[in-house]
Amino acid sequence: MIRQSLLLSFLGQYIVLIINFISTIILARILTPSDIGIFSVAIFFVALAHILRDFGVGQYLIQEKDLTRDRIRSAFTVTLSFAWFMAILLYFASALIGDFYKEPGITEVLEVLSLNFLFIPFGSITKSYLTREMNFSALLRIDVSSSLVQAVVGVSAALLGEGYMSLAWSSLAGILWIVFITQFYRPKELSLLPGTKELKRVLSFGSMAGATGILSTITNGAPALITGRLLDMNAVGLFSRGQSMVSLFHMLVMQGLHPVIMPYFSKEHRAGENLKSSYLHVLACLTVVAWPFFVFVALMAFPIVTLLYGDQWHDSVPVVQALCIYMFFQISTAITDQVFTAIGQVKSALRLQLVQLPLSVIIILVASQFGIVAIAQGLIVVPIVRFLLAQRDIAKYLNISLADYYELAIKGIVIAGACSVIPLLINNVESLGNLPPLLEVIIALVLTVLIWIVFVFVIKHPIKKEIEGIGEKLGLQLLNHPFLKKD
Repeated sequence: MIRQSLLLSFLGQYIVLIINFISTIILARILTPSDIGIFSVAIFFVALAHILRDFGVGQYLIQEKDLTRDRIRSAFTVTLSFAWFMAILLYFASALIGDFYKEPGITEVLEVLSLNFLFIPFGSITKSYLTREMNFSALLRIDVSSSLVQAVVGVSAALLGEGYMSLAWSSLAGILWIVFITQFYRPKELSLLPGTKELKRVLSFGSMAGATGILSTITNGAPALITGRLLDMNAVGLFSRGQSMVSLFHMLVMQGLHPVIMPYFSKEHRAGENLKSSYLHVLACLTVVAWPFFVFVALMAFPIVTLLYGDQWHDSVPVVQALCIYMFFQISTAITDQVFTAIGQVKSALRLQLVQLPLSVIIILVASQFGIVAIAQGLIVVPIVRFLLAQRDIAKYLNISLADYYELAIKGIVIAGACSVIPLLINNVESLGNLPPLLEVIIALVLTVLIWIVFVFVIKHPIKKEIEGIGEKLGLQLLNHPFLKKD
């Protein structure tokens, strides 16, 4: 069940990634760093409003042990009320935000994006319910089609000269499509009528989950929020592009993993299962993919940036490299918040954010005096502190000690070190470094992936079992395909 869910989730996310990847490459050659900077600042406030709008309702629907019709209706009431309130607030605050940053483009973007909140509730409840039921087949169709709509609208608008507004029109089009298509996948038992009988229960959970989400969003958006005021939109654009590069891992792996992690651990917790071995296994598989990925991107940042975004983005290379180191440490707690929420310990996730946010803000304020690269480098401290703080509650609720990470970390670091060999050779051998960026990246990637596979099987890393399991499942599906069966 879990492997099938992961396969569908990853398939959907990879198709979405390809669509977004192509549209990003096209848009990077049409839009300027300033355009990206304007949208990055605006989207921070939208992301914050999204957390307030959801108020933890999506997470509540996934983890609730006894999800009755009244609780679903109350959840819809909360979502609808908060969403429409945020639509009004964001629209009227847009001018103030634009004036604060002395950039009218931010106001224009926010006015369009505020319309999203009028429609979101009619699709978000259905998507959360489908996630709870682990119906990733339906979610695949919804996510892929909406990404395609966004890409087509965004690129078309950019080609028509809409600049930063093309990204706003793209977002609105994607939301409208989600609202439309989710109506075909909404189960009969899922009522989209308001109700108030279980409001207290929904709000009690939502207050914690919502606060955690708000703090997380502010933490992630703090660099754009602060540098947009202290530096300029060009600096925001460069940092945003650096974040986009390292977020490739999020799109490749985490977006496929996250929809499965919370409902899976919630289901295991409801069944009274011990989550220790599952958590360590997931973390082992996650880090053995993440660590080599960030090592590779950090060492190959220059040709990758040149290939994907063009020469105008070369100044973002040191930002990319620093953020790769940041993510190298951050990945150790990448699923912690979701697991805490899945087992009903939302306060633990909230405490982590209450420390992470002020620490990030202090670092950004101090480092901004030295430029955007210094901000990215300074933030490396944050995930290290986060891991040390998270370990207390991980030990308490999952019975996992620091010693339990030893074998996991050793094998992952050995594989990451092996995967650095080819990029280091390319960087230090002059004849290889003069290759065209496309050829340079392809050669490095192919050889590094081969090294990764060899080391995974030689040292018998836990992910070896998953690779074999998925391969066996795909093989059986292929053998049972109608075209291969005899009449």
